Amino acid sequence: MGMEDMGREAIRILAASGLSNDVIELLKEKVNLLTAEITRLEAENERLRSRGQDSNENPVPVPPLGNLTADTVKVLRLLFQQRLTASQIARSLNLPKGIVDYHLGLLLKHQLVKLPAFRTVGAEPAYWLTQKGRACIIENELATSRNPDIE
Repeated sequence: MGMEDMGREAIRILAASGLSNDVIELLKEKVNLLTAEITRLEAENERLRSRGQDSNENPVPVPPLGNLTADTVKVLRLLFQQRLTASQIARSLNLPKGIVDYHLGLLLKHQLVKLPAFRTVGAEPAYWLTQKGRACIIENELATSRNPDIE
């Protein structure tokens, strides 16, 4: 039994229970409005599903995001895997630490990465992605190797 049928059945039961015609008419109107909304949402859901299938068949390469260079995106992707210090990132990407510090500064500015609030004296802090940074990775399909422009 669909939602529309259940609504109509509920109205039939209410009519038999002795409610006034005004209340029954209001309930009928509400069922009709809800039925129209369900129809609209089902159509929108189908449209979104078909659009999602189209984009999966023909993935569009995602260019570096906004003001983020390809190296900045590489740092972002590396931090998606684990928390790392600037020195560890520099070694992993074979970049000078000063350049990595620059890219980390951009990521901090865009609130894509964070530093710990409390740090050990003398120890280099490890950076990690914020929720916004993780969303950036996922929404731009940077977590997979589907995009050859960012390898």
